[in-house]
Amino acid sequence: SRPQSAAHSVSRSRPQSASLLHRVVEAEEALAGAAAEYDQVQQLSDHVKVAFEELTRTQDHVSSLQNKLLEARAQAESAQTQAVTLQRSMEAALADLALGFSQNDPVEFRKTIENMALLLARQAPQSPQ
Repeated sequence: SRPQSAAHSVSRSRPQSASLLHRVVEAEEALAGAAAEYDQVQQLSDHVKVAFEELTRTQDHVSSLQNKLLEARAQAESAQTQAVTLQRSMEAALADLALGFSQNDPVEFRKTIENMALLLARQAPQSPQ
């Protein structure tokens, strides 16, 4: 009776070990799939890091350009103010010149011309040394 029970238990364990082997193979395949997905996620993470670094550099560059634009705008506004001031001064000097000329007053005429020359000299752009 023993040989029969041993044979019976061996024949009964074969389907169990085949089922267990099948589960191990499935687990290995699932693990390999998970490892491949992890590698893809890691690659995507690396791409995101690089893109974020590029975005940060781009934002820094844009901020720098915005600051330069603000500086240029302030300089342009200052230059415009100076131009308006010069124009008004020149208009006043021309009116004085016309008055001196119409009154035929050589001293007043000469003073007006000297004042205009001083105005122009002060407003002329300074060349870098």
